[in-house]
Amino acid sequence: MKALYIALLSTLLFSACKKNNPSSDSNGNGSIVNTATSLIPGFFKSGNSSTPTFTTISKSTDQLDHPCDLDFNPQNPGQLWVTTMGQSGATVRNIIRPGDVVIYTNPGQSSQSSQSIPEMMKQHFIGNPTAISFAREQVNAPIGAPLNPAPTDPTIPSRAQELTTVFAMSNDNDICPEGLGPTLWTADLSIYDPMANNHLDMLHNSPYSLGIEADSEYAFWTYSGFDGCVVRFNFLNPHVPGGSYHAGGEINKYPEVQLTKFNRPGNVPAHLVKDKATGWLYIVDGVGKQILRMNTQTGTRSANTDGGQNDPFPNPATQYTKTTGVTWEVFNNQNLQKPCGIELVGNILYVTDNATGEIIAYNKNTKKELARVNTGKPGIMGIKADNNGQLWYVNGTTNEVVRVDPQ
Repeated sequence: MKALYIALLSTLLFSACKKNNPSSDSNGNGSIVNTATSLIPGFFKSGNSSTPTFTTISKSTDQLDHPCDLDFNPQNPGQLWVTTMGQSGATVRNIIRPGDVVIYTNPGQSSQSSQSIPEMMKQHFIGNPTAISFAREQVNAPIGAPLNPAPTDPTIPSRAQELTTVFAMSNDNDICPEGLGPTLWTADLSIYDPMANNHLDMLHNSPYSLGIEADSEYAFWTYSGFDGCVVRFNFLNPHVPGGSYHAGGEINKYPEVQLTKFNRPGNVPAHLVKDKATGWLYIVDGVGKQILRMNTQTGTRSANTDGGQNDPFPNPATQYTKTTGVTWEVFNNQNLQKPCGIELVGNILYVTDNATGEIIAYNKNTKKELARVNTGKPGIMGIKADNNGQLWYVNGTTNEVVRVDPQ
């Protein structure tokens, strides 16, 4: 009886250990999955561990040339905006890749359509684009009826303020002496016309800007490759569509958050995503083969003592600040070759690996890897979830927009 009791106890303990320490296995398609698959809805349907289906929704006629990022219009979820690097991602120094934007309407549906919107001044406002991010809420911008000339730019009539959806794109280039930075646009297609140079604002001094994430109103987070740190750009008071006054903003650097520095363009993007619930900002450092995170609710902001003099093109009208004493850490630096895209859905952080074609899922609280699936095609870049939490990504090598369909 004593021996039987010990045997039963051993069996129970073994079973408990298995439940508390789920093992990983291969599903036969090169995708390593955790047994707790119900916790990763972006990959698997509840109780299933089959490899997702990767459905290409783009066509060869969509004029995708090295797509690098994507985002859904929050006020019009049936619009998917894709930014492209152009010239097949050429990396020659002092040659700007003229990027474009391709807008999909009803992506993945039988009524899907697309339009490619070229840009007149590609070497300036969409020069070597790396990322796109929409502000979640509409903002007031000077896009309405013409008014009296604007005092900051008297050559261009001012306009009435109207609510609009805005987005910003980051640029990775150094051909312009002022060191270009993120550009602000309206998503109103009656106004958004790069051929007419209808941008809303631009802030300089951030060449080699590899990723961008909306924060609040006109503020956006970027990975500044020139500085090797996180920078928060706030456009503050955008000009009218097509204006030229680019000094009325704020550039706030986080010098303690150490990222890989760059001294030339032609880099694989490194994206960011903010956890709105906690304030943590997750940053991909592709060359450093790591993911960092920074608590945006910490730190002390002060005037930048150099007044921006260390920037390529300082402007006295721009507010230069820095934030120190911020809480930040390495989130993960294991088994990554060239991380690129990043997205957060609930408690799951999804990261793409440009070199391997994998999408990796992490628990944001424990920082543990939960699973990874192999898309079968290296070159994967930006990744984004739609309103239903379904994942979409772009592949810059194969020129595709792809939807992840859990099985």
